[in-house]
Amino acid sequence: MPERVRQVQREAAPCAVIGLSSACCGAAAFATGFSEALQAVRGAAVVRPAPGVVTYEELGPYKYLLRLAPEPGQRDHHRDALRPLLEYDAQHRSQLFRTLEEYLRQRGRVASTAAALYVHPNTLRQRLARIETITGLDLETEDSLTVEMAMKLLKLEATGP
Repeated sequence: MPERVRQVQREAAPCAVIGLSSACCGAAAFATGFSEALQAVRGAAVVRPAPGVVTYEELGPYKYLLRLAPEPGQRDHHRDALRPLLEYDAQHRSQLFRTLEEYLRQRGRVASTAAALYVHPNTLRQRLARIETITGLDLETEDSLTVEMAMKLLKLEATGP
């Protein structure tokens, strides 16, 4: 079914973002289905670069993070440390945030991260050193899951409510 919805979206409303829930069985499941579809729409901007159809399952870990609403004024060391990285990228048109995302996705392996980013390993090491300077985080000692979740929360914050 998602493929049929994708086809209709491309033909009828190519600029629209559509969220699809998991399959619903019975009237009682519709409330959950509507909630999942709304979360898919909210998360679409971080999992897909262009308008389109996003299923709830395609959200990956974002489907869990979308349920967590940070309280106003809540302090978070990791998100606070990573915000300047987003600002740096915007000012310098760099890809340091993306570099760190890939580095964490590759579980801290320099060779595979460099290959995924199409850069030389030494270039990657220079970027990682700059990331540490900007954020004040020591990537060797920080819990990578915590840093990754903070990055994902920042991406969700940037997309708005």
